[in-house]
Amino acid sequence: MTDLRVTPSLVPTNQPALVRVELESDGPVTVDHLCVLVYSLGGVRVAIIDLRSPDGTYGRRTAGRIAVEAAIPAVSLVEGEYVLGLYVVAGAAHGDFYDLAKFEVAAVPDLERVTPYAAVNRGFVELRPGIPQVTC
Repeated sequence: MTDLRVTPSLVPTNQPALVRVELESDGPVTVDHLCVLVYSLGGVRVAIIDLRSPDGTYGRRTAGRIAVEAAIPAVSLVEGEYVLGLYVVAGAAHGDFYDLAKFEVAAVPDLERVTPYAAVNRGFVELRPGIPQVTC
């Protein structure tokens, strides 16, 4: 792996981001499986970003690089730092690879809602309901 990143590296919650993985091979290679693993700083897996090809596999007939980019329409994570790893099956390289990169999710103030609970009390995924409707 020569590159793994989320752009921007500071993503506002529920906003878009781009993930990029670049792999390098010293010969012909077929990439059968490719997933970005997203972990909390405490080591809990909170998500994966599945980058498998809808056409089957990625491949090169000669040595070189394979770059895969994918847009994430909304990063629905609670604010905080996250650690990235990879799950790869590509020729002789296969398995989970940990602690390869980091990115951060920032809170976005919502002036129409109540002040959110502290991030430590909200888990990892931001599920934003509409305004509660109360009947008595």
